[in-house]
Amino acid sequence: MVWFCGAVKVVEHVEITDDKSVRAWLEKQDHQTQVRFAVRCSLRALPALALWDNATSSGLSLATLRCILISAAAGTCPTAEMGRLKSAALSAVNAADTSHSHSPAATAISAESDALTVDSAGSAALSVDSTFYVALSATNTIPSTDSALSFAISAFSFSFFAETAPSTHAALYSATSADANTSTLWPDLWGERTASGLDDEWGELKAQWVADSADWSFWIEWYEAILIGTPLPWDFTFKIAAELTEDEWDAGQTIVSRRIGEIRSKWQLEKEIERLREQLSLANMRSATIRKHNNPPPLEDEAELAAETMTLIWNELDALETEIAKPHAEPSVLQHIAQNLWAIAERITIYCGGKIDAALEAVARELGSTATKWAIRSGVAYWISTQEGTQSVAKLAWQYAEKLLSGG
Repeated sequence: MVWFCGAVKVVEHVEITDDKSVRAWLEKQDHQTQVRFAVRCSLRALPALALWDNATSSGLSLATLRCILISAAAGTCPTAEMGRLKSAALSAVNAADTSHSHSPAATAISAESDALTVDSAGSAALSVDSTFYVALSATNTIPSTDSALSFAISAFSFSFFAETAPSTHAALYSATSADANTSTLWPDLWGERTASGLDDEWGELKAQWVADSADWSFWIEWYEAILIGTPLPWDFTFKIAAELTEDEWDAGQTIVSRRIGEIRSKWQLEKEIERLREQLSLANMRSATIRKHNNPPPLEDEAELAAETMTLIWNELDALETEIAKPHAEPSVLQHIAQNLWAIAERITIYCGGKIDAALEAVARELGSTATKWAIRSGVAYWISTQEGTQSVAKLAWQYAEKLLSGG
């Protein structure tokens, strides 16, 4: 399944200078590219939240991040996955009055009277909110009409209101123009041109998060990866956007951080299971090849052992996938499977350390050095990779169980 960020149509060089030029360019783009553009505008405005000292303690930071994460997911996921975001988008809308003046991320700041806060931090929140409404149309939560285009333009406009320095405006124009002229899926957020004060704002917002009692390390990692153009895997961040419940978001960052830890641990385990299954499939092909030929007993024995070992591993992987697919996986079951996989890996280690040496010597006596080299390449490499892959899955299954037991 391919995860992407829209497909920018670059017909001729585009210079973004104002709302009019943005509209002219966006009208030629597909909906997901509009979402992508709006997301990147609001991500540039995000650090301006730091201009309000209470952005984190009031809940504004988390509400903003919630909207922008769902929006980024809508701008990068395959069309077939869009439906999974619908309930997440609806719950975010229900978290606040859905009128534009009290939209999800901006609700927390609506009572603030300080002009600088309203003009800058508030505009950053509204840039995110505008992006969110573009994303809502992508998930069919609101009609996909000209309103999506208008909200994408609003995201661009509010990103300028969030930054008051002329040097920053020049950097914003440069960065948004680069977005309109690149086919790169997700380049660094500011391109080659940066502006004084931007690093300071991000540093201040990060300091708010670090000083808070909750753990904000994921959001810091997530944003800094986007800044340099190496975002965290989109399928991982999509799972966060799709799986966090309304109650968990409403409970605050401590609970959100715990759930993200669980989601990440499960995602890593799923990826490692997938890799090990691929290894086993290749190993099965190798064993089948050996069995088709008239091989000396050592290689026949190895093929037999490989088939037996693969069956054991396959059975444990099937049980593991069945368990982690449940709404509430049982940690004791995960630990039991992890122990079984570890025992299989140890069995492979013993075989590699002893019996395989004798087998290779026997092959050398019967077929000569060429066969020995082939056996070393195909035999030892197979067993080592299988042992390492099995151990890795066992470790991650155990770690996921510990995450669940500790509450993240």
